[in-house]
Amino acid sequence: MRSLSGLTVRSPKLTGPRGLWRELVIDLVLILVVYLGAILTLGHFQVVGRSMFPNLVEGQHLLVDRVTPRLGLLGRGDIVVIDPVAGLDHDLVKRVIGLPGETVAIVNGVVQINGRPLDEPYAAGYLGSDHTWQLGQDVYFLMGDNRGASSDNRAWGPLARGHVMGRAFAVIWPLSAAHWVDRPGYLSELPRP
Repeated sequence: MRSLSGLTVRSPKLTGPRGLWRELVIDLVLILVVYLGAILTLGHFQVVGRSMFPNLVEGQHLLVDRVTPRLGLLGRGDIVVIDPVAGLDHDLVKRVIGLPGETVAIVNGVVQINGRPLDEPYAAGYLGSDHTWQLGQDVYFLMGDNRGASSDNRAWGPLARGHVMGRAFAVIWPLSAAHWVDRPGYLSELPRP
């Protein structure tokens, strides 16, 4: 027995079959708690298609955090996985461009947030014709980085937070391409509405 600041702890004794069974049950309960915690907070998804090329490549596997979207803590530039929309039969990977309460516009081939151009070094391709979207509460505007090959909010409109399944934070496969998925630093952070 050891005493740490008035707290007494002791190592369990594995005497006989009863002690062994007790330790086995405790270990199994701990494993179950950790496993359930991981299932509820993490997800694994595979990139399908070229809408995020070259930043994400078809076949890569992402590890996503399921908690951030539930708490409404998504930020501009986060890469997210959303449930199937617009008649598609698979999950989609997109980048958060517009945040709740903002006005997102495409003007002369440039994305604007609340009337200010958005610096997007990660994006390439044709944006489409001029258009403006006003985002409501808990509504986000998402686009693929490969704008010419992406079906996104430009086609099917802004998306409620409930459709976001998770925020990607790591590419885990193939191992040769494994890396953390960081939120880009924008040259000038746009003010929140």
